[in-house]
Amino acid sequence: MTIDCPACGKKNKLEDGICCRCACNLEKLAAIVRMAASFRDEAAVCLRAADGVGALARARASWELRHSVEAARLAFLASLMNHDFAAASRWYEMGVGADSVCQRDRPPAAKS
Repeated sequence: MTIDCPACGKKNKLEDGICCRCACNLEKLAAIVRMAASFRDEAAVCLRAADGVGALARARASWELRHSVEAARLAFLASLMNHDFAAASRWYEMGVGADSVCQRDRPPAAKS
């Protein structure tokens, strides 16, 4: 897995810890990326166990840390499992545009 240096934009290996171009410290960013991946893994486990509520919570947590297609897809599937089709539609759209999503975009509100 790679991460982009926030200072210079160079792609770096997640485990490197510092940017190979500008020596920017990437340890905290790498920790965030690893935590997002952990939440995604937990969401997948919840989906396999038919726990839609748990899957959605973990997918949302992953999305909050890192807007990724994988997190949006898991949230989409969890929303479908929870019969919240409006939220599933929004997650689908967010997943399609996850590569260009701005930080100001928010995930769908929880179903009341």
